Parts: sequence; C-alpha cells; structure tokens
Amino acid sequence: MTKSTLFLLTILGVLVGYLGYELYTRKIPCVTPVTYALADLDSKFTELDVEQVNEMLDQAAAVWNEALGRDVFIHEQVNENPDLPVSFVYGQVQKTVDTLESIDGDIEAAKAEATKIGNEYAQKQREGASEEVLKPLRDRYYELRDRVNADVAKSRNAIPEGDIKEGRYISDETGQHIYIYGYQTKTELQRAITHEFGHALGLGHVANKDSIMYPDNMLSTTNLRLTAEDKAEMVRACPEK
Repeated sequence: MTKSTLFLLTILGVLVGYLGYELYTRKIPCVTPVTYALADLDSKFTELDVEQVNEMLDQAAAVWNEALGRDVFIHEQVNENPDLPVSFVYGQVQKTVDTLESIDGDIEAAKAEATKIGNEYAQKQREGASEEVLKPLRDRYYELRDRVNADVAKSRNAIPEGDIKEGRYISDETGQHIYIYGYQTKTELQRAITHEFGHALGLGHVANKDSIMYPDNMLSTTNLRLTAEDKAEMVRACPEK
C-alpha cells in the first residue's frame, strides 16, 4: 500500500467517523425526541407562575405528540440543558398589552361613574333642584366624558404599527430556542406556545385563521385543536419515517 493510498484511507476514515457522529448527535425533527423546559420566566409576567407555564408547555407538547402518535417532545425534568429551552421575555409586546388593559380599565370606570352621575343629574332635575345643585353634577359628567375620549385616543396610540410577535422560534448555530413576548388571554398564550412548538417540528404557516399554525394569533378564535390544514402541514413536515 502506497503512502498516498494510506493517506486517502485515513482521510476517508476521519470523514466517516465525523458523519457518523453528526448523525448520532443531531436531532432529527419528528424522529428524534426533543427535550424542552422552561428556561426563564420574567417576574413582570405577574399573572403567570412556573407551575402554570409548565402545564401549558406540556399541553402544547401533547398536541403534537398525540397527533403524531409518538413522543416527539419530552419535558426535561432534571437540571440539564434541554434541546428546546423556552423563555418568557417581558418586552414591548406585553408592555403594550398591559397599557391597553390599564387604559380599558380606566375607560370602564369613567363610563360607570358618568352613568351614575347622569342618572343622579336626571333625578335631581326631575325633583326641581336648583342650578347650584345641578351644575357640579353636569361639570363632573362632562369631565368624565372628556376623560373617556382622551383615554380612547391614548389606547389607539398605544397600539404599535407593524406585525406584533407574541412568540418566536429560533434555530441557529447556538441551538433551538422559543421566546414568548406577550399575550392577552391564557387561551391566546396556549395557542402561541403550541404554534412555536409546531415550528420546532419544521411546520410552516397555513391559511386557515382557526389553525394553530396560522401566522396571526391576535384574533378572536379560541380553537386549541389542530385543523385539517395543520395536520396536512404536519404530514408534509413529518412524513412517516
């Protein structure tokens, strides 16, 4: 055997070994089970706790596990690095939601008080009350009306322009990661988590607005089950191996 042949065989052996290692260690979507775990929950998400979030992660995983008939997602229960960490990041999205909810609360309170003042004014007027009695009620009613109008304008200005991302799945040289940025309702949050788990399997977006994999989650739908379009996209991304 010549030196050149020996050298080529050595290189070939190294390449085969490397490819074998890659195939052994690489996570193949829909085939190799992916471990997931909550990596971070910002304390500013005051209505959420770790137990609630873990339950939501498990429900999202169950949707895809049951649909595929095998465990493609497994909850990492020990203190090891999961394949798919999930982080709740309090940023502009949730700040906007909290601002809108606060403004909405102020609007409803002002409307309720204005209704009460209006009824009181009408009653006093029927009773023949003097202008001295009626004027403070009338002034307060108009003050509340102006406050409601100002809060409505403030609410409109609080809505950012462009696409609002509740969550994001990222896969790069550092690995996989799911980030959750905000939510309005628990159902909407559950849909967002399940949606990002779908991306982790390789699914893309679908056109049905009720689907889990529809790109816009800021809708009135409360559906938490896979639609026919979701399942068709799952079959495309996860054909039988």
